[in-house]
Amino acid sequence: MQIKNIELKPYEDIFPSGILLEIEINRQKNQNAIIEVSGFLKSEDNKILAELHQYSSNNTIESEDIGARGSYKDREFKEDSYNTVLISHLGKNVINYINESRIKNREKNVFLNIDIIIKYLESNTQICGVTFTNPKTFKLPDFLIGSKKASIMTYTYNPDFNSNDYSSWLLSGNGGNIFLSVKKQLLRDKIRISSSDWINIFAPVLDIGEFFIIEVPKGKQIIKEAWEYMENARGCFSKWDYEGVYANCREIGTLLDSTLKVKYGKNNFIYEERWGRTYKRFKNVSFNEVASLGLHLEDLKKASKYSTDDIKIGKPDAEHIIYLTMLLIKYADELMEV
Repeated sequence: MQIKNIELKPYEDIFPSGILLEIEINRQKNQNAIIEVSGFLKSEDNKILAELHQYSSNNTIESEDIGARGSYKDREFKEDSYNTVLISHLGKNVINYINESRIKNREKNVFLNIDIIIKYLESNTQICGVTFTNPKTFKLPDFLIGSKKASIMTYTYNPDFNSNDYSSWLLSGNGGNIFLSVKKQLLRDKIRISSSDWINIFAPVLDIGEFFIIEVPKGKQIIKEAWEYMENARGCFSKWDYEGVYANCREIGTLLDSTLKVKYGKNNFIYEERWGRTYKRFKNVSFNEVASLGLHLEDLKKASKYSTDDIKIGKPDAEHIIYLTMLLIKYADELMEV
């Protein structure tokens, strides 16, 4: 057996909310009868997040056929699909863990591992071919049952259907007495949920909160060193190193300003007005001063102007400076081509 397809969806008809997996499994029709499907939802680093349970949305009784080989019906033993639905409850801690792992990913996608455990019956049963033969074929006298002539029942071997020619049992389990086996098989797969699907489809159902998405086209990445600093800043953000985020963004600001100044000169309209009004005039506070906050926390504590408990930066500050800096890089790249 193998997993042919998995479709994962958020599921809100349980409490707490969770996910629903629609699974299609390839198996041998009539050879195998699936009796139970369960499993585990795992993180990208293979930690078990939740159990998966089989679910039916209606009250119909599902049945599976299982057969015996050794006849013209063998042609019905062919690959077939088995479809089922699994659900899983996701607690708040699990959802937070998934979301934090997603933030560390460069594209902000979600990656999950799925373990599916299939419990099934497997048929070992074989039919031994027989035919009725006239006793005279074996130069034997007629047999009578009452007043009627009887035939001899004889074993026949047909290589088109039988898997062997040594079993003389009318019904056997591959030549033995084990007709059915209960087996388990572990199937594994990986699932990717795109950042947009997680934000727009999963987050509202899983009560993660609402997001707004800012798309910043990278363009030609003319000032490559600035984009390299941005990768460093995003790496710091994924490790909760918010001061590192600020340090890289400050370097980006200095680099962009010097690059445009060299290209156009200090008194040029593009540098002084278009770039200057964006970079230097945040209500009389330059971008570098905004991006330097993370570097001056200790100095602010020594100044005794504020409560030391208040002097700190966190995720909102780091997100703000990253978005601001990305827009600044993109704008500088565009000005380089004017």
